[in-house]
Amino acid sequence: MFIWIVRNPFDGSRTNWSALHAFAYAGHDSDVTLVRKIIEAGIEVDAQPTELDDLETPLLVALKNNAFNLAQELLRRDANIHYTCFSSSFITLEHPTTVLGHLVASAARGSIPRMRVLLNNPQAAQDH
Repeated sequence: MFIWIVRNPFDGSRTNWSALHAFAYAGHDSDVTLVRKIIEAGIEVDAQPTELDDLETPLLVALKNNAFNLAQELLRRDANIHYTCFSSSFITLEHPTTVLGHLVASAARGSIPRMRVLLNNPQAAQDH
C-alpha cells in the first residue's frame, strides 16, 4: 500500500492528509479519473495514516467542499460513512462524530445537498 502524505491545511505542523484529502479539499469534482487511479494504486478510500489519528475522511472533506462527484466515487468504493472523528476543518467536537454528525454540527449553508448525497447512498439504507 502506498502512503501519500500531504500537509494538513488546518494544522500546519501535521502531514497526515492523503492525496484523496487534498483532492477533496480543492474540490476536484469534474473528473475523478485520477482519484480512481490513486485508490487503485493502494491509497485506502478512508485514508487514515494510523488508527490513532483523529482525522476526517476524504469523504467528509469532499462533502464539506461540495465535491459531490468525488463523494459519490468514494461511496462507490465503500467509504465508511460511520467513521468517527473529533475534528474536521476548524470544528472540534466533544465526542467522536460520524460524517453525518459533522455535517449537521457545521450547520453550514449548503448542508442539505451534502446530506442528500450521504443519505441517498445505498450503504446508509442497509446499515440501519
